Amino acid sequence: MSREDRFTTRVKKYSKGDIIFNEGNTSDGLYLIKTGRVRVFKRVYTKGRIVEYELAQLGVNNIFGEMALLGECTRTASVRALTSTTCMRISKNVFEQHISKLPHWVHTVIKNLVIRLDETNNRLKTELEK
Repeated sequence: MSREDRFTTRVKKYSKGDIIFNEGNTSDGLYLIKTGRVRVFKRVYTKGRIVEYELAQLGVNNIFGEMALLGECTRTASVRALTSTTCMRISKNVFEQHISKLPHWVHTVIKNLVIRLDETNNRLKTELEK
């Protein structure tokens, strides 16, 4: 990622079927869907094969990719464009500039919610892999 990309928002276009990011990738920002639809999913190893387990389908004005930013971890799920999709990618640095203006206790609440959701996702994945 270029230095410029780390401090900007950019509009990015994806074709139907494009993987926007994969679980485990390093976070480069969060995404706001301007047009189209995406599928958020986890790959789960079960019964001797890998299965894609859908967590959500999102459309216009929904965001995704926020968990890795707020939780300061790698991507917790994969995202694929279901249709031709346009997203505004908000870089981690731009996001942090805006969120830093909130009171500290708000950061604590948000981080705790992200941790709890991530723990729930991991428990679900463990159950599905049985």
